[in-house]
Amino acid sequence: LVFTMSAFGAPRLHWLDIVGAVYWTCDILASFRTGVHTDNGLDMDPRSVARRYLARWFWIDVFVVVYQWVMLILESGGGNSGTSALRHLKIARHIKLLRLVKFDYMMNQIMRRIQSL
Repeated sequence: LVFTMSAFGAPRLHWLDIVGAVYWTCDILASFRTGVHTDNGLDMDPRSVARRYLARWFWIDVFVVVYQWVMLILESGGGNSGTSALRHLKIARHIKLLRLVKFDYMMNQIMRRIQSL
């Protein structure tokens, strides 16, 4: 069950959407430069890191970020009926939940590393 803050009369914080889109765009770039833990230890080889990221999270991240930027552009374009119709597609808003899958994965990795100490 999802409620938007506008349902309670709260104003839409458009700037927060922009900050989120910028953050997740930068996260994609940073993920190519972030080392990964493997069975052999920490792997900092840029090619290996990029290959691993492309094989796992890259396409989900790109899909979510592109969607977010497209929605920001369409919503800033005014109140024409095409934009209004796209804004009301509830299923599209749930795409952002894909980030929770990645967050859960990262938290499990962190907890596993903490417990192994």
